[in-house]
Amino acid sequence: MTPPENPTSLPCGADLDELTVQVVERTPAQDPEHQSGCTHCRAALAELRALWSPVHALADEEVVAPEDLVERVLDQIQELDYTGGRAVIGADDGDTAIAVRVVAVIARKAADSVNGTLLAMCRASADVEVGAVGRSVVVRLELVAALGMHLPSLSAQIQRAVREHVAALTGLSVVAVDVSVVEVAEGINRPPNGY
Repeated sequence: MTPPENPTSLPCGADLDELTVQVVERTPAQDPEHQSGCTHCRAALAELRALWSPVHALADEEVVAPEDLVERVLDQIQELDYTGGRAVIGADDGDTAIAVRVVAVIARKAADSVNGTLLAMCRASADVEVGAVGRSVVVRLELVAALGMHLPSLSAQIQRAVREHVAALTGLSVVAVDVSVVEVAEGINRPPNGY
């Protein structure tokens, strides 16, 4: 017997991919008479059903969500501070509120510590002029870069430094660090008291 031209075809000509779809989606056979008498199809279907049985068993399980799940999620959403003035880290033994201006100072110092930056002016924002929601913070920085610096590399170094320092010192999650280079200048070096 010569091997079939289509590598997914069984020796009888049936397409193994089609049989797989039949088993996965639990649809009836396209050619039930052939499948019931064909040893190749019967063997393939038996193997596919055995392989897919754990998935089908999980899919057949009824998942019952707690009755108060929606209310609990909505309560947690309503407790979030949307003012942008602070980030809040909740814990079982109490909350820690961190002012957005504190995050801005940490971000500025982290950016200034990267060789080739100067005057990193920053403000924390998440969406439009919102500094933080819960423990998530987005930082936008405007800075002057040293003339001759590769700006994408500089930006990546600043983003990494800001993420690491804010996370290390506050425990907050820095969702994004947007860097805007607003000017280039000569003679910029690492600050003497870098981070």
